[in-house]
Amino acid sequence: MGIDGVGDQGTVVVSAALSIPSADAWRALTDPEVVQRWFGKLSGPLTEGGSSRLDFEDGDFFDIFDVDLQPVERIHYRWSFLGTSSPDSITWRIFPEDIGCVVAVIDFDSEWIAMLKAGWLDFVQRLVDHTRTGQTTRYDWRRDFDGTVDLPGTSQEMWARLFDNSGISAWAPFLSDGVSENAECRPNDGLEPAVARVTRVTWEPPKALHFDITHPQWAIPTSVDISLSQLPRGVMLSVSHTGWELLQCNPAYSRQQRKRFADLWVSALSQARKAFAVRSADSPAPTETVA
Repeated sequence: MGIDGVGDQGTVVVSAALSIPSADAWRALTDPEVVQRWFGKLSGPLTEGGSSRLDFEDGDFFDIFDVDLQPVERIHYRWSFLGTSSPDSITWRIFPEDIGCVVAVIDFDSEWIAMLKAGWLDFVQRLVDHTRTGQTTRYDWRRDFDGTVDLPGTSQEMWARLFDNSGISAWAPFLSDGVSENAECRPNDGLEPAVARVTRVTWEPPKALHFDITHPQWAIPTSVDISLSQLPRGVMLSVSHTGWELLQCNPAYSRQQRKRFADLWVSALSQARKAFAVRSADSPAPTETVA
């Protein structure tokens, strides 16, 4: 691995030396056929001014937009996790060396520094391993789900709108029975189980709601944490849904269930943003600062 760290204004920088020419490194960052071997599945090649989706095929994805290309030196875009989170500013730089090149990624986000650094260290190492071996080095699937969306107002105001009078069914219709002990959870997506149960409900207004979703076919319940965090610009609604890796002995089934509920939560977060008039992913992102 190369140099990594945190730069000015919360900018995460991770770099690595690759034993390939700059043109091959460029392909590894822009060509869907190569990107899917170490990173994720691009819905299409990165093009100037265009957009794409980087899909990890487990329910997680990034929507990519405002692409700016300077072959074969610099790639810049903004991306939004699950299409709901506040966008980050991402820049890839390629520096030619006597043998090979150095690739650096710069991610501006002042709120999630530690998590971003760990994530980029992992992704860049997968790029290094792929270019060294030619093998597919992508991770198979992420065991936990988490997603966020920014909403206006205060935690107290948004709590009332999201949860009072069974308000959760307005943005998460698979919980149309509300969140109470033994309420039904009905995904209505054509997959089994068609009906699961809500158990172990804990309300902590106006900050958090905790409950399990379970079914007799599952070895353990899965755990849901929904929280509201007050931010200077409004409120962050966060959803975490964990426990998928131990759902059954069959990893393919566990992955399928993780993906189906990820799809449900992404739709719910998107609906919450639409219903409560939050800014879209096209809102201006912070200006990138690169040392």
